[in-house]
Amino acid sequence: MHFDEDGAAGAADALCDGLFPLVTNDESLRVAEALAQYKYQPFVEKRHEQLKSVFGVAPVWLKSPRRLASLLGLYFVVAWVQALVEREVRRPMSVQGVRRLNRYPEGRASEAPTTGLVFGALEGHRRHRLFDGQGQLLRTFHDEVPEPVPQVLKLLGAEDAAYGLT
Repeated sequence: MHFDEDGAAGAADALCDGLFPLVTNDESLRVAEALAQYKYQPFVEKRHEQLKSVFGVAPVWLKSPRRLASLLGLYFVVAWVQALVEREVRRPMSVQGVRRLNRYPEGRASEAPTTGLVFGALEGHRRHRLFDGQGQLLRTFHDEVPEPVPQVLKLLGAEDAAYGLT
């Protein structure tokens, strides 16, 4: 076996060390705009990752492409609603100066709570209503709510009467 080192090719390659090629087919983008679009990519991919992790989308056997398109359209709407819920919590957080919500199970704070964390605060709350023989409501009983629930309800702009907080 014999090989020769191509010094010119090695020198040319060395000139490219540390460079990050950014390629796009949108000729109207300036370099800074293309870089900003590239840096936004992880946020888009995070939503797609949630299809498999949070929503549990798995391979399914559907009889027609139309049904598959309908199913994925439904998941698109779910991801869209999820993004809106997160926005509805995060915007008031910044306006009201709330830096973090203690929503993780171990008491850790979240600066950007996800929909799962927000709904997790409200999950499991029970309401019982006691009626008399004529169907008149006598009394409503509510489970005690954990500490972050009033704060989450306030951020969402939701009525807290359904949780027995009035």
